Amino acid sequence: MDATSRLSRSPKTTFQIVADEAILIHLDTGTYFSLNKIGTEFWNMLDGAQTVAGHAAAIAKKYEVEEAIVTADLLELGGKMAADKLVDEAARRRFHGRPPPPPLACCAHVPDTNRQRSAPRAFPGDANFRPCTGGRAQSALAPSAGGVDTGAP
Repeated sequence: MDATSRLSRSPKTTFQIVADEAILIHLDTGTYFSLNKIGTEFWNMLDGAQTVAGHAAAIAKKYEVEEAIVTADLLELGGKMAADKLVDEAARRRFHGRPPPPPLACCAHVPDTNRQRSAPRAFPGDANFRPCTGGRAQSALAPSAGGVDTGAP
C-alpha cells in the first residue's frame, strides 16, 4: 500500500460511531477495531475514489499539520485495516496496480435525457456489458475492446 492507494470500506465490515469514535467489526472474522476521532474521519472518507494522499491532504489542512506526517499515519492505519480485511484496496486489486482508466464516453455510459432506454445500462463487470463500437456493428466472434476492466481480480 502507498499514498496512491484507493481504499474503500469492505462490505463485510460493519461499524458504529459513538462519541466521535468508530467501532469496526468484520462480520466473517469477528475482528474488532476501534478508531479515534481522526481515524473515524478517515474511515468516513473511504469510498474508493480518493487516494490515501488525497485524504491526508484534507485532514492535514483541516488540522493544520504537516501532510507528510498525516500520510504516514494514514498509511499505517490503512495497512492495519487492510491486514484485518476491514478495507479493500480498490484500485490496485481491480486494475492490477495500474491507475483506473478514464470514464468511458460512449452511448452506454453518457446520460441522454432525450432518448428512452429499452434496457438498463450495463457497465464493465456486468454480465450484459458490451464495449461500445461507436455505432458500428461488431461481430459476436470479434474480440472485445482491449483494456476493458472485467472486474476480475
